[in-house]
Amino acid sequence: MIKALREAGVPIAGTDRLQVGAHIAVRDLLALISAVVTEADELSLAAALRSPIFGLTEREVFALAHGRDGLLARALEAGGWPEARAIFDDLRARADFLRPYEMLSRILVRHGAAARIGAQLGREAEEAVLALLDLALDYERAEPPSLTGFLDWMESSDPELKRQLDSATGEVRVMTIHGAKGLEAPIVILPDTAPARTSGAPPVTPIGAGSAALTGTKDSRPRALAAAEEARQALEAEERERLFYVALTRAEQWLIICGAGKDPGTPETSWHAAAEAGLQDLGAEADENGVLTLTHGAWALDPPAGTDEGEEPPAEAAEPPWLRSRAPAPKPEPVPLAPSRDGALLAGEKAAIEGGGTGEGAEAALRRGRLMHLLLEHLPGTPRDAWPELAATLLAGSPDMATEEEAGALLAEAGAVIESDSLAWIFDPAGLSEVPVMGRVAALQRRFPDQPLNGQIDRLLVSEAQVWAIDFKSDRVPPPPGALPPAYAGQLALYAAALAEIFPGRQVRAGILWTAAARLDEAPAEQLNEMVNGIDPGRGGA
Repeated sequence: MIKALREAGVPIAGTDRLQVGAHIAVRDLLALISAVVTEADELSLAAALRSPIFGLTEREVFALAHGRDGLLARALEAGGWPEARAIFDDLRARADFLRPYEMLSRILVRHGAAARIGAQLGREAEEAVLALLDLALDYERAEPPSLTGFLDWMESSDPELKRQLDSATGEVRVMTIHGAKGLEAPIVILPDTAPARTSGAPPVTPIGAGSAALTGTKDSRPRALAAAEEARQALEAEERERLFYVALTRAEQWLIICGAGKDPGTPETSWHAAAEAGLQDLGAEADENGVLTLTHGAWALDPPAGTDEGEEPPAEAAEPPWLRSRAPAPKPEPVPLAPSRDGALLAGEKAAIEGGGTGEGAEAALRRGRLMHLLLEHLPGTPRDAWPELAATLLAGSPDMATEEEAGALLAEAGAVIESDSLAWIFDPAGLSEVPVMGRVAALQRRFPDQPLNGQIDRLLVSEAQVWAIDFKSDRVPPPPGALPPAYAGQLALYAAALAEIFPGRQVRAGILWTAAARLDEAPAEQLNEMVNGIDPGRGGA
């Protein structure tokens, strides 16, 4: 069919599925590589000479090969084809060290074969050649990249390319019905809808789950096997009907249904007969050749109403006002409240990281805090004699990578906190470490409308009567007891507001554990509530 269309001069995009190794352009390229690798492969060289790569005619190849003395390659050297001989000699000289992809690229680009193949064989050939180049790269990634190995690999494989045929190219697409699913075209031709040619029943018929039997002849089948074969045939008939529906619904404007052969079949066995019966029921008209035609509505290419001579064409519809206006900017997503960063907002201050009065910068203080949090999360519950090894593993594997001296000081500080009699209850096994708290908190919406909370509580202890939220601070020089920095108090206030909604009816308590002093400072609940509500206890205003 494709050959007939090409001979008639019809632009054609080819088929929707392409057997790469079977395409003539790919076979020509592989034949040339085979001739280059094995000089005695004269048949492959003759096929390559006849191909668009070299462009010799059948008569010219015959004249070159007939009556030759020795190999065809030697006859080519003396045959008066200097360009063909130069290409072949160049490839032969590089056959021992070029990879398959490099050899193909040299043939196609340096020696101009890609342009000649595309001009003679069309776009489908170009896609097949590109697929061959991709396969060459795949082969080189998986195997030693030799030309002979690539030829064997291509011979043993059967790669298939599913092509994306564009309907806007003005070319005929030859497709299977499965490949046409989901597509449409102005004109669709079903070239042969005569009775399907079947090969009969398969040699084996499935019977139930995991069982099968030899089908045999119709007269020799037992009742159970006959029933199974009838069920299989019914499924095939249903699938044929589904495919027929797909075929009938691909056309936008004109569907042409053709048949071949003398047997028109019946509506049960032939799509052509089924379509004919349906068209007759719908009142299709037959011409002198017996062709049934059913039309409905107007073609899109027909002149629109109001364009006859003497009539004014209809006025064009006005553009809607939104067509050329800029779309409104999307509403920005609210930035979540981070307690460790935004706690100072409750006190009307800017957040700050104190270095503890030692000249330590903000980044160094944050790094030290992360390392301390790591130890306080993992050391509790571990035997005391295992702490040094565990601490060394944790701190060395951390992105902050503590030095040996730093690790010793951090372990001593963390150990003093965990072993403190007054703080032991904080590290009770029933407590939780590094607890994420996320979501919108109703108590915060007045001051921070639509802003969700996104934080992490260092240590959370929940009992039937109360909830404790404790945040670890590793400041080198903690403040005096009772002098909680406003930013830290604001952080605790945000946590407390969230926990009050998560655990209604329970007392919520919050505090800062200063690791350098092994001391817990609880923030008064009244102060936290006033900060959430926007009241500064020191000024008495809202």
